[in-house]
Order: sequence, then C-alpha cells, then structure tokens
Amino acid sequence: MTATHQSRPRTIRNLIIFTIVVLASGWLGYALDRALNSPPEERLGLLLWLVLPLLTALLLRTFGGDGWRDFGLRPNLRGNLRWYAVSLLIYPLVALVVLGIGALLGLVTAPDFSFSVLLALVAGGLAGAFIKNIFEEFAWRGYLAPKVSSLGLNAYVGYALVGLIWGCWHIPYWLFMLDRAQLAASTTQSLATFVPFAIINLIAASIVYGELRQRTNSVWPAVLMHAVGNALVDVLAVSSLIRILPGTDWLVSPAHQSVLTLIIFVVIGVGLHRARVNRPGAASPN
Repeated sequence: MTATHQSRPRTIRNLIIFTIVVLASGWLGYALDRALNSPPEERLGLLLWLVLPLLTALLLRTFGGDGWRDFGLRPNLRGNLRWYAVSLLIYPLVALVVLGIGALLGLVTAPDFSFSVLLALVAGGLAGAFIKNIFEEFAWRGYLAPKVSSLGLNAYVGYALVGLIWGCWHIPYWLFMLDRAQLAASTTQSLATFVPFAIINLIAASIVYGELRQRTNSVWPAVLMHAVGNALVDVLAVSSLIRILPGTDWLVSPAHQSVLTLIIFVVIGVGLHRARVNRPGAASPN
C-alpha cells in the first residue's frame, strides 16, 4: 500500500519523530541509570529503552494521525497457520544448520549436550521473552515496518531501513546495559567488530520478520519468532551445552553475529519475498 499524496508528508514526519525518539531511548536510559546510580536489578533505564519505542508508536497512532489500520494486532490465524509454524521453526532450524556446519568444520563441539536440558532451559525463558517481544515487535513490525512500507520504497530498501534503525536502537544496550559476563560468554569479538556485525545481521533478519508480517498482516508471528529466537539462542550462546572454538563465533555462532547466520537469514528472507511477489494474484513487486 502506497501512502496517499496527503498522508505521505505526515508519514515521513512521524517516521522521523519515531526514529529520533527510538535512537535516543537507550542513551536516555543509560543517563537515567547513571543519574540514579541504579543497581543492575533495578535499572529503570533498561525499562525505558524497551518501552519507549512502543509508547512512541502508540502516541503517534493516537495523536499523530497514523491511525490503527496497519497495526497488525489481530492474529489472523485463518489461512496463516503454516506461517505461524514457520515463525516457530526458523531459529531452531538456523541454529541447527549453523552449528551442524560448525561441527563439520571442527569448530563446534557438544560434549555436555542434553536435549532435555536444552528444552527445559528454553521453556524457562519463553514466557519472559514473549512479553519482552510484545514491546519490541509492536514497535518494529507493528509501527515502523508498515509505515516504511507505505512509502512505496523497494522492499529490500525498506527492510534495510527498518533493520538499520532496529540495530542502532541496540547500540547503547550492547555498550552499557548488557551484562559484560553474558557478552563475554557469547562472543570473543570486541565491541568494535561485534556491534556493526550484529547490526548487519539484524538488517538481514528484518527481511524475514518483515515477510512474515506481509504474509499474515499480523505482528504475532514476529512476536513468536523473536521469543523463540531469544529463548533458544541465549541458552546456546551462554550455556555449556555447546562449545564454539574461541575466535570463531564470528563464523559459526547461531546468534546474530556470525557470517553463517547472516547468509542463512538472507537466503530465507529473499526466498520468502520472491515466493510472495511471484505468487498468483500478487498485487505489487514490493
């Protein structure tokens, strides 16, 4: 759907407002924590960083003239159950392929792996990840993605823009809010390489998330996909269930920081996009 002549300037204005607030949210949160000298378990800045994007989207929809038609709140289950299944399976399959290739290359081992332990740890993290990603995905795929799409840009340009803003929103989190021990357990990269590489990975992931949103006209598949990804990848990254040879996580990590993960998400995203625009009755090449 292309923005009308009357609504396009408003959409661009609101996107600029949203982007400025989003990119400032983490830095404001960090400044708040510094001012309050908050202990790690009481960091209001982290909460501000997470909540402010969605709050801004809701305010723009309510008072900025954006409306609610493209919010994606309805699950739209009828005819879309397969896409819900895809959303649940993408991260497990990507992790399996990446770690399988890593094992074949001798870079990944799993001497203490237990499937039952993995399931228990993932299940334990799902509820929290689901709630957290309601806030994230109704900002990114509930507001930013449809508003960018309404501008009529090339689909990949739109996904890259969404992914870039999404990735840059993470920068203060990676630099100041993420526990250093957790970061050290998940990567041997320096922040100087980890941050830009992670942003590029999130740009690739935004194609997949965006295509699921396009297919279903709902944000809930993205919420589920993101929740499964967080719960699974966090366990694989920081637990001792798998061991990645130090210095090689840039290649074979299942998290959004490796070459293989980047390539696989690009392939999946492009495949989903081509299948959608080439299906009978497709309305637009975007």
